[in-house]
Amino acid sequence: MHAIATSALTAPHILLVDDDPVCRAAYADVLAEEFEVCAVCSGAEALGMLADKRFAVIVADMYMPEMDGVTLLAKVHELAPRTVKIMLTAHADLTLAMNALNESHIFGFYSKDGDPDALKAGVRKAVAHHTELRDKARVNSTNEEPTRLSAEEVAWLTRR
Repeated sequence: MHAIATSALTAPHILLVDDDPVCRAAYADVLAEEFEVCAVCSGAEALGMLADKRFAVIVADMYMPEMDGVTLLAKVHELAPRTVKIMLTAHADLTLAMNALNESHIFGFYSKDGDPDALKAGVRKAVAHHTELRDKARVNSTNEEPTRLSAEEVAWLTRR
């Protein structure tokens, strides 16, 4: 595991998953300028990280051995539905991208050949989206109707 932390203690946590060590290190360095980044080399390692830590955003390579990015991000959607998912690939294919977006609830799709600052801007937007989802969940949980008591519970609570 290769982890890079920013100096800001409140920086959003980003999980970067890429089996290519050069790409993983390069993107981790770019993202670490703004975020706290944990970089791992496999889908299995990423899923293990989700058991211990919550991430605002996960950026996963599409093509990895053993578990591809689509499969990984679909599992992340089940385990951590508010974690915002971004796909990263060197082989942009429109049909593949559309399938990935639909199957894995992916927020964004970026090419490894693209500008690294575009990915950083995309992660910024994903963090903002994560914050909206988290805040909405908090509001919904505090605005739920109070639990209705059964007649027996009311009788028990009101007896002297």
